[in-house]
Amino acid sequence: MTFVVGEAGEAGVTAGIEQAVKKSKKGEKSKVIVKPKYAYGAEGNLQFGIPSDASLEYEVELKSFDLVR
Repeated sequence: MTFVVGEAGEAGVTAGIEQAVKKSKKGEKSKVIVKPKYAYGAEGNLQFGIPSDASLEYEVELKSFDLVR
């Protein structure tokens, strides 16, 4: 998946994943647990079958990034 930090929501990426990626180094793999307030909150996400107030667990690998100034 590719997204621009600061515009992750437009790509369907949760705020929790965006924060984790901002702290990652190239090539780093991480297990990320995202609390409901940084995921889909009380609304959940029907499209993905995520219930309300669910914590989510991801495995994330930062393969590459580009700095834009």
